[in-house]
Amino acid sequence: MLILQWFLTFFIPLLAFSMISAPSGSVSDNLAPVKLILLMVLSLVGGLWTLWNASKGIKFGAYLKRYGGNTLLILIVLYLIWIIVASVLSPLPGYAFLGAPNLQFGSLLLFLCFIVALIYSASHNMVWIIYSFASTTLIMALWAFIEATGFKPIAIWLHSATMQFPAAAIGDRRHLGGWFAIMSLAPVFFYRNRMRDLWFWFWIISALVGIGLTTTTAATIGVGIGLFSWLLWSIRFGSWKIPATILVLFGAFVVALPPVATGTATLLGLKPPQLKDYGSTASFKPRLFLWKSAWNSVLNHPLFGQGDETFAYQVFNNLSASDAQNLFRAELGLSKDYQISYGGFAFYADNPKTKDHKAGSLIYVRAHDIVMDELYSHGFVGFGLLLGAIASLFLYVRRREPQSLFLFAIAIIPYIIYLLAWFYVPSVTPFFFILIGAMIADLKKLNSGARP
Repeated sequence: MLILQWFLTFFIPLLAFSMISAPSGSVSDNLAPVKLILLMVLSLVGGLWTLWNASKGIKFGAYLKRYGGNTLLILIVLYLIWIIVASVLSPLPGYAFLGAPNLQFGSLLLFLCFIVALIYSASHNMVWIIYSFASTTLIMALWAFIEATGFKPIAIWLHSATMQFPAAAIGDRRHLGGWFAIMSLAPVFFYRNRMRDLWFWFWIISALVGIGLTTTTAATIGVGIGLFSWLLWSIRFGSWKIPATILVLFGAFVVALPPVATGTATLLGLKPPQLKDYGSTASFKPRLFLWKSAWNSVLNHPLFGQGDETFAYQVFNNLSASDAQNLFRAELGLSKDYQISYGGFAFYADNPKTKDHKAGSLIYVRAHDIVMDELYSHGFVGFGLLLGAIASLFLYVRRREPQSLFLFAIAIIPYIIYLLAWFYVPSVTPFFFILIGAMIADLKKLNSGARP
């Protein structure tokens, strides 16, 4: 068991910083395949080891009796079966199962994320896991700062004309914001019954620095709501000083770090980072059309949906010609004077007044909203099973440690809010599942009487 614990500890930074050398490939080609392989290895080896350890000395009938009544586990199994069936029945089963080339997060990777979460839920030495999360977040924040000031130390591996920096080992600034959202408030949960040591501060400060550097609106809002909720919760118990201090620091990072990074890059004669103006709403209108397209698809395929990562090939088919043309205009920032012709995701835009012509393609790998994406991919039944599993998870936490239920919600809410405007990413989302598994393991350990 010690070997597995060491593996689980070092797997976190290994998964975070692993990539392959494919200079001529896309960012996904550099990141997604190696993440998939690592998750498959852990799922196979760790899954068999965990299963063997859990059933050691127990007869098969007794084993089924012990775990057969676990509502959370049953709902997860049913959900995983459903997403695989949805992939098989998809109009593009290969993409639904393995993922489309632009992202590569199909139902197989989602399946593995759940398996890995179950493996981490059997962790024993939580101190090692905590240190692993904290050190990985610290390294990622330092890497992000280096790239934010204009340096790109691994651009030979991760490069793209559309890639936004800082990207670190995640592949894009906006996705990196989601990664830091996952890590940002997890220390609040893990240190609920522990003394807040240097690792707590390394972990939470690094994550908040990362949020400040990436200027991803959904991540910033999610962390802000989480921190404010933590502050209100702490006031009830008279322990508001630390949450208040961290909330102030977060505000300072959000305001100060973007101009500091830009100024430093300019001073060094390097290209400044591609930061977002929080006041901009340019990305909101296209999302409205994406959600409308996803919903129209759900009405036509309510049971199994269309499968994961097939949205790019269906999005314009599920919109009226007028809505599809307006989606192109909204995404490209074109006026109504432009006449849009399109086929699939390829377009041709012509402005007869200015004689301006544009051509290209728009690829939306997912619906940019976890609710619409889940409904589109797996239908109402899949979405219902997922909601049931989430509700069962919260009930499990409440049974184990009712006083920590709110802290558990605070820890996961930043990424949930982020997903309301974004989607699953191979280099990001597995860490959310690992974190949930580790939090379940921590509940088991602390409630068994053991202390780190």
